[in-house]
Amino acid sequence: MHKSFISFLAMFGLCLLIPMGCKVEPEISVSDDVLKTAKVMGVDYLPLLEKAKTGDVDAIRTFFEFHRFADGIEGFEHGQTCLELIPFAKDDKVGQACNNFKPGMKKLILERLVLAQTRTKKEELKQPLINWANATYSALSAPVQPIVKDSIGVRSNVLKIDSLAKIKGIKPESIPQKK
Repeated sequence: MHKSFISFLAMFGLCLLIPMGCKVEPEISVSDDVLKTAKVMGVDYLPLLEKAKTGDVDAIRTFFEFHRFADGIEGFEHGQTCLELIPFAKDDKVGQACNNFKPGMKKLILERLVLAQTRTKKEELKQPLINWANATYSALSAPVQPIVKDSIGVRSNVLKIDSLAKIKGIKPESIPQKK
């Protein structure tokens, strides 16, 4: 009987200690609702996340582009996943991946990352993005040069044309236009 009681206490103690010692936050939070939306949209969300965690710039870009499909609470949840991805994928890689997004997408992602900072349980990610994810913050908040249609209907960047003309000593109005 004495051995049984000791065994019982040992098992009871293990039952108490194991959950305490093994309770680990997941590496990156992923919402079940976001997974459902991804499945409907034909996106292999978890494998894409795993590839993005390795720093693969194309995978990171594709993963962040999922913001196009996620709206409402799912948009915020995907934003939290993206926020928690940055330390794994590395800030410079995430910044590189986000650099070529259109202005509206950059604004959306930046807003969701900032909102995600209030949701995450990871205290180190609650600091201002500029302090710990400077490349990402810079890529998402960089001013975008205006794009306009030129006389032949092709989109061109006016500032680049003017700059190039000044360097070459050419007046922009003297550049021949296709008709």
